[in-house]
Amino acid sequence: MLQLILAVIFRTLGSLILLQITTLVLELRMRFLVLNDSILRTATPHGDKRFSRILLGYVRQPDLVSQLKVERLHHAHAVLQRAAELLQRHFGITLVLHVTTALSSLTYGAYELLVMWVAPEKSYATLVNDSKASAATWLTSHLLNLVAVVLSCSATVDEAERTRDLVVRVGTLQGRPYLSAGMEPLLMQALTCRPLSFEAAGFFTIDRNLLVSTLCVTITYLVILAQISLN
Repeated sequence: MLQLILAVIFRTLGSLILLQITTLVLELRMRFLVLNDSILRTATPHGDKRFSRILLGYVRQPDLVSQLKVERLHHAHAVLQRAAELLQRHFGITLVLHVTTALSSLTYGAYELLVMWVAPEKSYATLVNDSKASAATWLTSHLLNLVAVVLSCSATVDEAERTRDLVVRVGTLQGRPYLSAGMEPLLMQALTCRPLSFEAAGFFTIDRNLLVSTLCVTITYLVILAQISLN
């Protein structure tokens, strides 16, 4: 009973921490989305409509755009970059533990299902859990947790890269003098700052390639464990 209570507490805390990380990362993505929308709404009314549609995929009727709004865009971009840096610094070790736990859980969960499917007579001697439903639930939960973190980080990085692309393309539009002067600091800042990427305390990068690497490692270790134990 005590072991069950500790397991439930551990899983609950892990789920809450994962929810917090995912929520903060998606909130950062929404902030980048708002910044990109502000760039489009600020720049497109002052250029050629056909050129804006080709480069930016966005055309808006001209309206009053204040000089203050243009000049504050690079301030917003700098704040978002700083927020991403602080977010990684705060959750770096947590992401390392989460990914390594998910990798080990996926490997062992897949091994449990393989043994119960191929050699059920050995499940009582080699496995901690002898229930297929429980093993499948364990495997699926860790897989979904890993996918949620990876896809949220990848979506945020894609939106940040879209900011760089938009700023470069807006630079080719012919705008008003104060518009060009306001976009120039944002252009220089977007081109000189380091591209956004989520790293787990410097050990590895949280992106879609991590899912492929995790799948390859899981299959490799599963084959090795199957050859050792089932033979």
